[in-house]
Amino acid sequence: MALLGTGTDGRKLRVTLPDHDGFVPECGVQWWYWTGHFATDSGRRFGFEVVFFVFKKWGGFLATLCHQALTDIDGGRFHYDEFTRPFQLPLATPGRFDFTSDNAAAVVASGGGGRDHLRSRLGGMQLDVRLVAQTPPTVHYEGCAHPYAVGGYTLYYSRKRMKLEGTLALTPGGPQERVVGEAWFDRQYGELLPAIELGWQWFALHLNDGRDLMVFQFPGAHHAAETFASLTDAKGRNRVLTPDDFLCHSTGEWPSPHTGTRYPSGWQIHIPSENLHLQVAPQLLDQELHAEHQYWAGPEYWEGACEVKDMQGRALGVGYVELDGYSKQLFGKLDTD
Repeated sequence: MALLGTGTDGRKLRVTLPDHDGFVPECGVQWWYWTGHFATDSGRRFGFEVVFFVFKKWGGFLATLCHQALTDIDGGRFHYDEFTRPFQLPLATPGRFDFTSDNAAAVVASGGGGRDHLRSRLGGMQLDVRLVAQTPPTVHYEGCAHPYAVGGYTLYYSRKRMKLEGTLALTPGGPQERVVGEAWFDRQYGELLPAIELGWQWFALHLNDGRDLMVFQFPGAHHAAETFASLTDAKGRNRVLTPDDFLCHSTGEWPSPHTGTRYPSGWQIHIPSENLHLQVAPQLLDQELHAEHQYWAGPEYWEGACEVKDMQGRALGVGYVELDGYSKQLFGKLDTD
């Protein structure tokens, strides 16, 4: 599948799948992003995040950055870690990726074409899962290189619903439990530094009736220009929603005891034409990633597992919310010890 677009520098660009599952050398910043929920055979629930960022042209800085997080929903604990590989870029292999976080391979991600394999060690736990796309990819902005109002541009697609199966060991070398669940994969690439500097609010929601909802918003003056949503039905048919089609607002906030940042916490999303009225709430309040960084001052942000209910409080699904750019210290602090 190939869709043509024009980047802000005048080059002809296109989303090409599955080729662009692999590293795209023409783009300065890009990421491969997985979030989702799973449960063990014993019924214990978890949320997870694995992401690999690649920076190629950022002030001459070349690096691959990895973040991972695991939310123990029933245990009420949040674990995260960060790895930086300076001056290392992935191989440009069309249709495939193969990432390793560090020399100890704490996080490994490989795959392409909607069939991915993730391995992660975090908080004494070891996760090994395979993901298979259940619906066609959703290509955003009609596949074009979308110029942001704040500068730069993005190419962007999602595999919104991926079946997850694998194992989880709760202790190092301990017994493995089978896990099943669903994941969401986001792939974004282009000239993304202006967007990173501004920050955003992003929702990736799996509804129990098979629909998947993404909402993206920039803050402040650029809010209206860049706000959009994408609602996909159980057969993979997608509908793009403009700011006139839906309303999304926060219902509270959470002050971080770690960074002093005040994040929105709890939301309502209304899509009148679909008779869809959702309440979204964190399954654990403290899901902030605020690592002390080596080599560079990486981001501090909130990204967490959430539950989705109707206005009467009945369960409708689960999802992930990302809040980037809210921190007073956007790029965190360096580990100088």
